[in-house]
Amino acid sequence: MRCVTTLHYPLRQPWASLSECLVADSPGRTRRLMRILKAARGRLPIVLNGFSRTDQVAAILLARRTQGAPIVMTDCTWQGGTHPVDRLITSVGIRAMRSPRITFCVSSEAELPVFARRWEIDPRQVAVVPWYHGLTDADLRLTPTRDGEIVSAGYALRDYDLLLEAAPLISAPIWIGTHPALLGHRAAGMPSNVTVSHVPRGEFLERLRRASAVVVPLERRQDRSAGQTTYLTAMALGKIVVVTDSIGVSDHIEDGRTGFIVPPGDPRALAAAITAVLDPAENERMTAVATAAAKAARTRFSPEEHLDRLLRVVAAATG
Repeated sequence: MRCVTTLHYPLRQPWASLSECLVADSPGRTRRLMRILKAARGRLPIVLNGFSRTDQVAAILLARRTQGAPIVMTDCTWQGGTHPVDRLITSVGIRAMRSPRITFCVSSEAELPVFARRWEIDPRQVAVVPWYHGLTDADLRLTPTRDGEIVSAGYALRDYDLLLEAAPLISAPIWIGTHPALLGHRAAGMPSNVTVSHVPRGEFLERLRRASAVVVPLERRQDRSAGQTTYLTAMALGKIVVVTDSIGVSDHIEDGRTGFIVPPGDPRALAAAITAVLDPAENERMTAVATAAAKAARTRFSPEEHLDRLLRVVAAATG
């Protein structure tokens, strides 16, 4: 099933051979929008990037048409916003996308009914497409070690306060890869074993390659998932991940087999899990977990598998 799309994955097969990319030359917003609307006059299904505001506007405009090609909206992990005006605008915008021709993709089984109920969308128009790791083929050839610090990273929906509370209970250095400004008042009073910085991708990958463990503390919430790219990328490198439980996590991590899921908001549980990962007496068990994590991330959660699932959604939407 061929499609036109705003997702650019030129090296991923069979996606590249089955899709016509509208944005390979990185057009501006107006040109991008015009290309999407023009493509919609044809018969091929359209796959849009749910992260793009331009693609969201295109979906709203196309939803008003009574006829046309099917539309698949990917990566629909939308937040309502913190200000009432933001929530209103988001709510109106998403509801304006509702159309029998549009299928929305979420990252986990748990999100499907929540997304459908929250935005008043028919559950039959919501599909699950699990997320994928963020490594290139060259990255996957890196040799991991466990002689570095504990690594935590990311920006969206992180609960770094939880990690900072757990830090004094952990006898190892911790590096948090994010903008210090995101830590607010906590940035001025870090535990002695914690450093925070924003680094280029190359340095981040080197820290990840050497990490003794990777920790992803997530906010306690049940509306949208987050953190998948960080922990799946770590898993693909054979890293042991410790992630706080939130919606979507158990779709990607098997607790005790491919990683460790701990209760949200519990610094002692987080510290205990990290301490167990670092315990030399647990080395054989942790090696098995790291091996299983790498296998899962490189197969079930590879970019190729993600795009294959997306193609199946396109085929189903086309009927």
